[in-house]
This record gives sequence, structure tokens and C-alpha cells, in this order.
Amino acid sequence: MPIIRFVESWNGKLNKKVFTTIRRCDEKKRYYYQKQLGKVFQVKLKGQEYCQAKLVGIWYDKFENVPKDILTEDTGLSLEKAITLFSRFKCVGNNVIILTFQRSET
Repeated sequence: MPIIRFVESWNGKLNKKVFTTIRRCDEKKRYYYQKQLGKVFQVKLKGQEYCQAKLVGIWYDKFENVPKDILTEDTGLSLEKAITLFSRFKCVGNNVIILTFQRSET
């Protein structure tokens, strides 16, 4: 089973039925996630198993093309603070992938 790791559950998103993650991405990672579409992932939070979730959507583009409402929903932060956060993750100015997961009922 593939694994997706989180260090924070920004906006409590990992408890939602559907959640996203925005990550810096290159072509190798993009290809990997495209092959995983429809598969169930083990979600780990701070190194601990947290839940399982199915990868149901993939969107790849430049960070600057990500709709602002997605940035704020993904993090639970104001737009300015969300951009600052993504700057720390080196997403600004780079390609990113937005992965959409549907949490498994367990």
C-alpha cells in the first residue's frame, strides 16, 4: 500500500471526508502519483498511522496558477499566510501537484 506522509493536519483536513495536499512536484513525482490514482494510501501523520484514503484526483501546474481559495482551504490560513507557508516549502515559483484524497470509512 502506498504511503502519504504529513507533518501537520492543516485546517484539520485529515479528519474531513475529502482532503487535499499541495506539494512541490517534478515530472518523476507526477508520473508516480498518476500511476497511483484510484489506489488507497496509508496516511501517516508525524510518523504514525492515521487513516487510509483513496487518491481520487490529481492536478499539476505552476504554484501561481493554483486558485487562491484552494490555498486557503488546504491550510486554513489567510491567503497571505498560506503563501508564506508554501514559500517555506519551496512551492512558490515551482510546479506543484494537488492530490485529492477521499478518506476511507473504517
